[in-house]
Amino acid sequence: MSQERLNQQTKKADFQISHKAYWKLLLQSIFMIVVMLFAESMVLALVEESPKHFWVAIVSVIIAFLLLWLFKLKLFNFSKITKQQWMLIIIGFALMTGVDYLLSFFMPEPSNEKGLEEDYNKIPFLLQIASIGTLGPILEEVVFRGLLIKGIFRGAPIIGGIVSVILFAGSHGPTTIGEWFVYGFSGLIFVFAYLKTGRLEVAILIHILNNTLVTIQNHFW
Repeated sequence: MSQERLNQQTKKADFQISHKAYWKLLLQSIFMIVVMLFAESMVLALVEESPKHFWVAIVSVIIAFLLLWLFKLKLFNFSKITKQQWMLIIIGFALMTGVDYLLSFFMPEPSNEKGLEEDYNKIPFLLQIASIGTLGPILEEVVFRGLLIKGIFRGAPIIGGIVSVILFAGSHGPTTIGEWFVYGFSGLIFVFAYLKTGRLEVAILIHILNNTLVTIQNHFW
């Protein structure tokens, strides 16, 4: 087998959670999407309404990832991130930051971000970083990139990517065309990074950097 053919097969495998029957993978992916979204809602709700009980949210996240392991849904490869992948992370983060900055001159702050800023204003900064800056991005990437593209749309990453961008933008409650563009552009960056590298970790790191920067800006400015 030629090296080029081997590389193509390896790349194709990157977009498959497993080789189990598709109907089983589909059901498990849908179930895990519900579980992950529930875990994210726990994270956001408890950090806002009852910060001292935030550990309950952590437990729900741990259970969610244990279920991923039990179902043998492989979303991560845990290998070292390469220099090229780090460059893509930096470029993706810079593009998102630059577009957000430019759009700030032409449109008001998205209602979703404004609502989070008001709701989390009195929450300890470290909890904001843990919830909005870190856990939220991880759970969202597992849902909108990992389980959608590798699970529900196994073998059709481009179609899965398009659906991912639309659902990701819609999940943030956009109320104007501008807000749809803001969240859609972010989703597009995450999808491109994922499809380009085949690694969910790359999209997660871009998402974490972006959310952490927004959290810092909202807290200190």
